[in-house]
Amino acid sequence: MKLTSERYHDLHSAFQKMISHYGQSKWTQFLPDLIIIHDPSEGIMGEFHDETEEVILNIARCNKMSQTINTMIHEYQHYLQPRNGWYDRHFKNGHTYDSHPYEIEANEIAARDWKLFV
Repeated sequence: MKLTSERYHDLHSAFQKMISHYGQSKWTQFLPDLIIIHDPSEGIMGEFHDETEEVILNIARCNKMSQTINTMIHEYQHYLQPRNGWYDRHFKNGHTYDSHPYEIEANEIAARDWKLFV
């Protein structure tokens, strides 16, 4: 997806609506920042960095605005989820990305809510 100034504004506006809708994580005193990148060599659409409280969107991997919003919601859910070591423990206990409880939850919420922010 090409990043125009209008899309940039729309994504930041949607992110602010997400903050209002979902609220602040109980695991941190900080709200996350939205970082938008365009990196075709990076294989991900988005990620959440808990060390820096950043939701990162790679719009080079997102084909539509709806997919970008879905990704942003998904990563915001990771911001809200517990940070007590269970994310990594689930992988160590044999879960894959598709069976990981935190990923399932984030996917379900994103699929349910994306139209709220378009």
